[in-house]
Amino acid sequence: MKKVKQDNSTPNLSGQDSKKIAAAAPRNDNSTGVYQLIDIGKIQPSKLNYRKTFNAKAQEELTESIKSKGVLQPISVRPLKGNGSFEIVIGSRRYCGAKDAGLKQMPCMVKELSDAEALEIQVIENSQREDVNPMEEAMGFKRLIEMGKHTHETLAKKLGKSLSYVFGRLSLAKLPEEVQKAVLGEKISLGHALILTRLRHPSEQKEMLQAIIQQEMSVREAAGSLDDFENDINKAVFDTAACEKCPYLSRNQAVLFPELKKTGECMDKGCFFAKTRDFYKAITEEKKKEGFKIFTDAKEVEGLIKKYVRICPPESSEYYEKPKKYKSECMKCKENHAYFIYEKDSNYYRKSIEFGEICLDKKCLDAMNRTKTQDSNIQNSNEGSGRISPHTIAAHARACRDRFLRANFPAKVEASEVLQKRFTIYHVLATYNSFFLDEGQEGFMKGLNPSFNKNKNKYSVGQDVIYGFVAWIPAARLDEALKRILVIAIQWADEDVLLRMTPEAGIDMAKDFGPDEEFLNSKTKDELMKFIGTHKLTVEMKESEKKGNIVKAILVQDLKGKLTKELKEAVEIEEGNAT
Repeated sequence: MKKVKQDNSTPNLSGQDSKKIAAAAPRNDNSTGVYQLIDIGKIQPSKLNYRKTFNAKAQEELTESIKSKGVLQPISVRPLKGNGSFEIVIGSRRYCGAKDAGLKQMPCMVKELSDAEALEIQVIENSQREDVNPMEEAMGFKRLIEMGKHTHETLAKKLGKSLSYVFGRLSLAKLPEEVQKAVLGEKISLGHALILTRLRHPSEQKEMLQAIIQQEMSVREAAGSLDDFENDINKAVFDTAACEKCPYLSRNQAVLFPELKKTGECMDKGCFFAKTRDFYKAITEEKKKEGFKIFTDAKEVEGLIKKYVRICPPESSEYYEKPKKYKSECMKCKENHAYFIYEKDSNYYRKSIEFGEICLDKKCLDAMNRTKTQDSNIQNSNEGSGRISPHTIAAHARACRDRFLRANFPAKVEASEVLQKRFTIYHVLATYNSFFLDEGQEGFMKGLNPSFNKNKNKYSVGQDVIYGFVAWIPAARLDEALKRILVIAIQWADEDVLLRMTPEAGIDMAKDFGPDEEFLNSKTKDELMKFIGTHKLTVEMKESEKKGNIVKAILVQDLKGKLTKELKEAVEIEEGNAT
C-alpha cells in the first residue's frame, strides 16, 4: 500500500476553515493529546531535539506547500510550566515551514510529557525516517540510555530495530568530535564510521579518518587498513586471560561485525604495547637482581649486536643462535650472558618494545656449538684447515639435495596428473592450514589420515606433515578429494573473487540475487514500504505495523531480482585486466 508521508504540511487555519477543523478535531485523546490552535509566537523548538540537519531543498518545498495548502497535520507539543508557551515534540520542519510561510497559528496536539517521554517520542519518530543522519540518531539513543529510560535491549524492541543496530549507533556516540562532524557532514559514510569504532584511541581514529578522506578509501579498503593498528593476541607474550573480556578484542566486536566472531586481533595497540613492555621489564628487573648485565640504550644495544651474537632458548621460534648448553651454562653465566630492553619506533604509526639476549663471548659460544663463525669457515675452507661441525656438513648436504629436487621436479609434475592433483591439494591445505584445523573440519582431515588428532595439531602442522595427509590419499580418490577440499575452501575466498566467478558459474546476479533478512532489517520502515511499492510485492501492511512483521511479510515473497539501488551497485563487476 502507499506510504503515508508524515511531514507533508497542513491547511491555512484561519477564519471559517480553522473553526471547521477545530470543531471536527478530537478534543481529548490520551494517546495523542488535546487538539488546539496555538499562536506560533507561543511555540518554541525543543531543547531535547538532537536532530539539527535537514535537507534545505526539501524544507523550501515544504514551505511552498504550506503556503498553498496550509498545515495538513498537527504538530505535537508539550506545555511549558509558568509562561504559557509550548515546546515542540514532533514537527520541527512543519513549524519552521509554517513560520516561513507567514502563518499566525499552528494546529497542535498538546500532551503533558516528561523530558524522557518527549525524547523517546522524538527518537522513535526520527528512527522511521529515511533522511535522519546516523550521528544524530546516535546522540538521541545515547541520551535515552543516559536518562535511564531504556536499556540497549528495550530500546531495540521499542524501535523495532535489531540489537546490533542500536549498539552500532551508540558506538558512534563514543567517537571523537572530529569524526562525529565528518559523519554529520557526510564526509564519510556510516560504514566508514563503524570501522573507526573498532579502534581504541581517539588519536588512532582521527589518524584513520584523515587517511580515509585523503585517500578516498572504500569501506572495504578502510577495513583492510586496520592492520596497521592491530596485534595478534595469539602472539602475545603476556597472560591474555583478562583480554578475553576486552571490547577491543576483535571477536568481542562480533555484534557489529559478525565476520570477526573467530578472530583474535587486539585493537588497543597502546594496551598491548604496555603489557608487552611490563612483561619484559619484569624479566629484566629479575635478571638484574640476579646479577646479569642489562642494557637499555638503543644505540648501545645495536652496537653490541653487530659485535657479538644474539641468542635465545632452544625452544624459541626466533631465528637467533640457540646455544646447545643454554640451560646448563648460558643461564648461569652472569659475566657474558646479557639482556637488553628498549623502546623503538617500529613504523610511522607506533612504537615497539625490543627485548632479547646477547652472548658477549663469541669464542665460548663457538666452542659450545663446535662451529666457527662465517668468516672463519670461509678462511678454513680456503686454507684447507680447521674443523667443520657435523651440523654444517649436514646443512651442505641438504642444500645439495634441495638444488637437485628443485631442478628435476618441474618436469616430473608437468608429466604426471597424479602429482599435479596432489600438489594442488597440498597448496590449498597449506594456505588454509589453521582454518582446516580450527574450523570444524576434523572429520575431513581424518578422511585424509585416520591418525589425525585435532588437539595434538591445535594451531598448525608442518608442511611435510600436510603433504603426509595428501600422500595417504589413493590416486583413484584424488579427484573426489580435490573437489571436496576446493568446495570447503570457498568459504575463505575473497567475495569479490566469487563475484567475478558468477558468469562462469551460471549465476546471474541481476536475476538470481535478492535481499536477505539481515539486509532488510538494516532498512527503516519507510524504506521497506518503498521497496514493497517499487517491486509491486503483494504485501498489505498498515503504516503502524511493526517493522519486524513487515520484514517477515517481505521474506515470504520471491525476492530474486528484487534489488535496491545499493544492491545493484554491489553486484557490478569492475572491469580490469592484468598488467
